[in-house]
Amino acid sequence: MASKPDGRRLDAWQALLLAQRALLDRLEDDLRREHGLPLSSYEVLLFLSRAPGRRLRMHELAESVLLTPSGITRLVDRLEGEGLVSRESCPTDRRGSFVVLTEAGRARPPTSVASRSTSGGT
Repeated sequence: MASKPDGRRLDAWQALLLAQRALLDRLEDDLRREHGLPLSSYEVLLFLSRAPGRRLRMHELAESVLLTPSGITRLVDRLEGEGLVSRESCPTDRRGSFVVLTEAGRARPPTSVASRSTSGGT
């Protein structure tokens, strides 16, 4: 049986969680202000921009951004409505589909946003 964590370890864990939340909140605010994108949309565009052929299967994308299947479906629906991604049928699996970055999605700057956010720029 594992021993009960001591107060210092719990304090450290709590501090880590608070720092993570603060960082994510800051990224979300910066992305919305500068690019009109929520963090979840940015993540999808970033993963697609770096994927071979700028396309991923829906389940691969869901695993990459840690969303449930229904969560990724709603997000992709929204991005598709904005013209940033499209869906294509998978030729080898009729049940599967790809999410593909469109030209409009490619025009969004996910890699430049990432380098700027991590370099301390605002």
